[in-house]
Amino acid sequence: MKPYSKFEDVDIIGALRKIMLHNTQNYQSDFEYDIRMLTGAAQSGTANRSFLWMSRDNGTWCFPARDVYIRNTPSNHTWSYYSYLDSVKAFWIELNGVKNGVVNGNIVELDYQKHAEDVKHNSHRANSVEIVFSNPSHVRTFDLLDYNEVKQSILARYGAVEKMEYMVDDENALDHMLDTTRDSLFRNAKPDNIDSYVIEMEREHFHYYGYTKGDMAFTAPVDADHALRQGLPVFALYNDGSAAQVIRQEEIAGHVYAGGIFGMSREMKDFLGYLTNSRPDKAPFTRDELDLLYRSVVFAGEGNEALTAGELRHMESLMFKLDTILRPGEPDAQTVREREHENDNGMEV
Repeated sequence: MKPYSKFEDVDIIGALRKIMLHNTQNYQSDFEYDIRMLTGAAQSGTANRSFLWMSRDNGTWCFPARDVYIRNTPSNHTWSYYSYLDSVKAFWIELNGVKNGVVNGNIVELDYQKHAEDVKHNSHRANSVEIVFSNPSHVRTFDLLDYNEVKQSILARYGAVEKMEYMVDDENALDHMLDTTRDSLFRNAKPDNIDSYVIEMEREHFHYYGYTKGDMAFTAPVDADHALRQGLPVFALYNDGSAAQVIRQEEIAGHVYAGGIFGMSREMKDFLGYLTNSRPDKAPFTRDELDLLYRSVVFAGEGNEALTAGELRHMESLMFKLDTILRPGEPDAQTVREREHENDNGMEV
């Protein structure tokens, strides 16, 4: 069995976003909650620094590691719930703080099913709960059994909950267990590069499905929809190795219902990330395209020789991207095509 990967001294949000975009097909907006939680903790001098994060087909979850290891808490139940799924990617996150405006820290990959069993057997029992109420600002500690029995009356008396923390009988034992578990995970994992990890994860996902050509970047249904609306080529992939370009919006829902997946060329997927701001680290143009643009401007009017086949491809890609960026308000090609078909059928537009 290959060792699990770890990513040290990295942009936490950026790294997790890359994993999420290649593994979570629906409800990617869940990640916005994770960003707020991790950013708030990194900026705080007193908050938890260890978190557990998972990406699955239908959303993400992020919890303080401490909460997951306290029995019968919502975090404890939720973290272990998905152990029947094979598509869960789970990670232990250790925050270092904020560097140059970026949430910095370390990430280690988990064997999710094995970790869920570890949580089940090593969780500590909660005996009380400390609650910070937002209006007015009160801090109260309740016996856990009492709180569970009269929760509604407590909330009616003190108002909305700002923060809740479960307390255990032996806090030192819980802290020691968390430190030992974290240290063991990081010690036994191998250093890795997040981009290489995502490419390998993507390759495994395609091969498991049956598409083995290696010419596509994994594209979630929501991104396939965005690509089609932007006029970017996106393809429905099939487990016999074939691919068909998506032409109509309804084809996306049909392919999802059939259990299919989508793909784009890696360059177009990166360009889509730039257009939708889901990948702010991606520039819209490749280096070859920028070199060609620079030479075209510098030597304009000097009688350049005809473009080579390679340069012509770069120029076509460059013009396509520029056209897409400069005409964001115009109807996309799909909308125009559907209107033309409606006219052909005698339908009212």
